[in-house]
Amino acid sequence: MSLRTIGVLIALAATATAQIAPPPPPAIRAEVARLLANVDAERIDATVRKLVGFGTRHVRSVMDDAPLTCTPETDINEVRRMMLLRHARYMPVLDHRTLMGVISFYDVAKTVVDAQDFENRMLKAYIRDWPEGEGPEKTG
Repeated sequence: MSLRTIGVLIALAATATAQIAPPPPPAIRAEVARLLANVDAERIDATVRKLVGFGTRHVRSVMDDAPLTCTPETDINEVRRMMLLRHARYMPVLDHRTLMGVISFYDVAKTVVDAQDFENRMLKAYIRDWPEGEGPEKTG
């Protein structure tokens, strides 16, 4: 059970007892007591230490030392493949050692969809303009 769920249950129990109302039913009190009995104090301490230490971390400690990159000449399908394999949302575009920009997975997906839409329109126009009597024989 997550700490968030436990927190919500504690808040609900506190709200229920703080109001002028009858105490929660025994089943709810028993459930809250059961959940609190399973809370591991060391796990809570570790989570708090992570949250407290988060503000003191530097970018260097969490950054990727070898990011996935491409060049302006890289084929868009290759960029799509690389991003999918590495689960990358963004990719720096480098020309030698100069950062030219950043391409996002959205940019790649939009380009692929636009290309497919164009191809679809061209095929439909080709079929629509097919001369009468020059197509494949109809079987019946």
